[in-house]
Amino acid sequence: MLKLVIPAAGLGSRIGPYTKFKNKGLLTVGQKPAISHVIDTFSRISDLVIILGYQGGALRDAIVTLHPDKNITFVIVDKFTGPGSGLGYSLNTAKEYLQCPFVFCPNDAIFSAFPENEFLSPISGNLLGYYRKQPHDDYRLEDFRTIELHDGMVGRIFPKGSGSSLIYTGVARIEDYYEFWSGMESDLAVEAGEVIGLSALPRLRGIEISSWHDCGTLENLERSRSQFCSKDFIVLEKQDEAIWFKGDRVVKFSSNPKFIYGRLMRHKRLPINLVPQISDSTDYTYSYQLIPGTTFDPFRHSGRLIGILDTMQKEIWSEYNDTDPEPLYAIAISFYKEKTLARCREYQARYEDFDDSLMINGVQVSALNEQLSLLNWDELACNCVWANYHGDFHPDNIIVGEETFTLIDWRQDFGRDFYDCGDVYYDLAKFLHGLEINHKIISDQGFRVHWMDKRDVRIDVFQRMSLLDIKQEFINWLLSNNYSLHRVYLLTSLIYLNIASLHEYPYAQFLYLLGRLKLQRYLVPS
Repeated sequence: MLKLVIPAAGLGSRIGPYTKFKNKGLLTVGQKPAISHVIDTFSRISDLVIILGYQGGALRDAIVTLHPDKNITFVIVDKFTGPGSGLGYSLNTAKEYLQCPFVFCPNDAIFSAFPENEFLSPISGNLLGYYRKQPHDDYRLEDFRTIELHDGMVGRIFPKGSGSSLIYTGVARIEDYYEFWSGMESDLAVEAGEVIGLSALPRLRGIEISSWHDCGTLENLERSRSQFCSKDFIVLEKQDEAIWFKGDRVVKFSSNPKFIYGRLMRHKRLPINLVPQISDSTDYTYSYQLIPGTTFDPFRHSGRLIGILDTMQKEIWSEYNDTDPEPLYAIAISFYKEKTLARCREYQARYEDFDDSLMINGVQVSALNEQLSLLNWDELACNCVWANYHGDFHPDNIIVGEETFTLIDWRQDFGRDFYDCGDVYYDLAKFLHGLEINHKIISDQGFRVHWMDKRDVRIDVFQRMSLLDIKQEFINWLLSNNYSLHRVYLLTSLIYLNIASLHEYPYAQFLYLLGRLKLQRYLVPS
């Protein structure tokens, strides 16, 4: 029996801040996490050994959800950081489960095509996969181990930064496992890892792999994501969340179990005919069948907007029956004021932003703390329209079918674990945000941040005419239904500030500056 072992215990410190809340194996590449690419590469191997450490519970739930057909042994490493930890230590922890021929593959090696037949053949012997460095591929040899090759057989495996132009991809087949584990008894193996065991094998054949994608550094991760990007499913990466697509299923992931619990609670309160039915859930995931249709597109679905808004008004944005305003006021203050202040602090700390007044697009913008101090938070909290709500009513969260639409990716609570209702204006502001900042345009890098000097900046975003037209249609609907445009605009500016800390640079900076610019405009009603 041939097994597949994937070590996934480490912190992934070389690709921080992506791994602040996620195990490296859970970073999204294309439509699924990196480790899922590895498992699918070896689809014919049913028995897996996966070594867990950092964020191990979240990783385990994600793998079980995405690959329910596999027989997986999870091995928990007690020491995955600090003195005495290392890849060799993690591997030795799993030794008792690998007393048979096995394939070793890191959780960040992705292959567009792979010589699976050769690696899985019982007569293949010991194999090591290597990639021949190409002038145009941008891989830096100093980031990888390389190998010495003689007549197809591997001689030495060199340390990083020395050796040849033949890069060891990290994938290997170990047939002579007795010799491998004997080599792994060396003290050198603790940090050096599997190469010590591979060097102890009597014969090790090199197999060239031409379609290897490494995700182990920030630069290589971005290149891999570019290679596997999906035109059908555009999801902007967040630090602690992800949406994956596996066959006909959609999997929502969060590194915070409280988030998933809140999503499940909120799901129960939304109309059954407007949301997908959840098929299964774990502490860190839930999943549902892929909804037929496409996300709301202003050009393709221009005639559907009013019908969608009218349905939302009738079936979701109906008034909340609880007439006691005091607890609702406290919830609104928490959601709008406290959350905004906390998120802005997170952004400033993460990107070391010094809160100065700026000239943004020719407009003098006060320091953010001054802007926020001028906001009338009491008025903001007292003028909520309390009702059932979606919470992330963004065009990309509306799947439009031939005659119906489905809401996905709803918000988990309205602050303080409050699941019953929220402010309708927040949904309206999220929709306006989605019209102003289209995810497809952002994923295509259709935005710009250009600093003239340290206090003068220009920001810009590409806009299609269809977006501008449907924005005006949305504004007309708001006016005809007696909603305050000023409140919608003001909340939209706060949304940009709130979500800036959740995204990566430079998009995060663009959102932050856009939020400050719009907030300056809407601090005082026109």
